[in-house]
Amino acid sequence: MASVQGFGEYALHAAIFRTLRRDGRGSGLGDDCAVLDLNYDELLLVNIDKAPTVASESAELAQLLVAQAVSDIVCMGGTPLGIMPALTVPPHWSVDKVVQLIDSISREADRYGVEVVGGDTKEGSKFSAVTCAIGTVPRTQLIRRSGGNPGDSIVVTKTAGEPWGRRWLSYLLPLIASEDSRSRQTSRSSVPITLPTKESWAIRDSHGATSGLDLSDGLGAGCRLLAIASGLDVHLHKARVDSLVDRRLAEDAKTLGIRLEFLAYSPGYMWENLYTIAPDLLAAAKQAVRMVGGEIVEIGTLEEGLGEVFLDDDSAAPELNLASDEKFQAVPGGQLPATWLARARKITGHQPQ
Repeated sequence: MASVQGFGEYALHAAIFRTLRRDGRGSGLGDDCAVLDLNYDELLLVNIDKAPTVASESAELAQLLVAQAVSDIVCMGGTPLGIMPALTVPPHWSVDKVVQLIDSISREADRYGVEVVGGDTKEGSKFSAVTCAIGTVPRTQLIRRSGGNPGDSIVVTKTAGEPWGRRWLSYLLPLIASEDSRSRQTSRSSVPITLPTKESWAIRDSHGATSGLDLSDGLGAGCRLLAIASGLDVHLHKARVDSLVDRRLAEDAKTLGIRLEFLAYSPGYMWENLYTIAPDLLAAAKQAVRMVGGEIVEIGTLEEGLGEVFLDDDSAAPELNLASDEKFQAVPGGQLPATWLARARKITGHQPQ
């Protein structure tokens, strides 16, 4: 029997779905979070997510625990209401450390108008954390992964109008400190996680979105999931994707030995959302997002096909492989930034000194 390692996260999901969908069960599976119909005007959204193991001692742990759980609800057009962190705590941790973590989680949740409404603690040899989030969405405004139509525009958010790239850069620059002691270090704490809540709600309220998902696994992975869910081909325009990157990061990209535009193809790590929007409603959606201080950028279209992803008509573009954090692949999560950088340098033709 095949091991999950190398089998791929999305193939594993498909196998699980096939099992759960037997006898008519599991018809609502396959979205960013679970959707429960309680026979009211609003639907209940429930999401659960585990913090990366490598983040257990990180200063951004509280941010990750909140963002991972809440982002899926926001992406589907929902309003998050509460979160419940479940912690496995090593016995050598101090009481203060646990309490401070919960306080940090609560403060981070406050940024999104969310409360810690429950949780759990267990003892274990290693720290781990899972967060469950709950929210609601008007049933007429739910945004699923499926629903896109041929000709729909593919757009991505730019939270508060900010270009892409700075947060991913903060993971890459520390890797080259030994290669170049002069390299400028960018602390991840100085690039806080900010979810596109206002932007996503503006898109929802414009009634133009036909499908959507968050880009926590990267643009390439997100487009692949969109293609699978819609059964349509995703055609991305490379020049438009490249334009997402903050041009002020050119010197940092040069220091890394990579092309500046590669920062748009991070394997997640940027907390933006992707939507498909009906062409006749695209202008209204853009205006709605501008009104809340954000921006959406049109980067491609959905077209008839077999569920493939193309970058300027190339389904084998190396950038698409860079922009994916699909689990159960050959690269363990903790090694992803270093592996990504090595691949990006190889494509660029950079040879470390």
